[in-house]
Amino acid sequence: MKTEIRVDGCLDVPRTLQRFHLFGEDPANRLSPGVFRRAVKVAGRWRGYEVRWSGSVDGARLVVSTPGERSARVLEAAAAEAARICGLGLDVGGFYGVAQEDPVLGLLVPRLRGLRPTLAPQPFEMLVGSVCAQQVNLRWAAVVRARLAQRYGKRHEVGQWAVWSLHPAPLASARFEDLRTSVQLTGAKAVALVGCALGPDYERPAVPLPETWRDRRRGL
Repeated sequence: MKTEIRVDGCLDVPRTLQRFHLFGEDPANRLSPGVFRRAVKVAGRWRGYEVRWSGSVDGARLVVSTPGERSARVLEAAAAEAARICGLGLDVGGFYGVAQEDPVLGLLVPRLRGLRPTLAPQPFEMLVGSVCAQQVNLRWAAVVRARLAQRYGKRHEVGQWAVWSLHPAPLASARFEDLRTSVQLTGAKAVALVGCALGPDYERPAVPLPETWRDRRRGL
């Protein structure tokens, strides 16, 4: 199944999505020439989807498809997530109107026209990315994030490609030593990520950080 997303205003799709490949491969956000792949959670299950694009910056066309999937609900969820990732709900025209009056931003508007901020669609995914990128260069952050996805995430087939989804439950039960040695997180980041995984906003009540992990935190 497939559907086209309406794009209001300018959108440079390759430049907007390049962050998912610029500093290294992201298993949860697979970017290839002309296509972007990831998975969306619908009714408790993860389903893979693709986003393809064509047209100019001023006439971009986005087509979302769910290979092997016949659920309209899944397609709708995939399209909504793709629109959020591409920043389609942002007032780009209003920003350009203000930016053009600024002596610095005004010079960047024509050079970066159509570039939109990408927004992480899932709070947990956003937190994981933020923790991984603390006080390190972005290439190393991408390496660590990829290790987390492939070690604690779930693999999904999207046509002949594979993408991973990272969700709280497996990470919440991770061992401190594994996060330190296999993923090569710092102790503070390992504690922070497990704390995020045990947080209250991921479809279940908050769970206290285990005593052994609290001991780790006190020793940092």
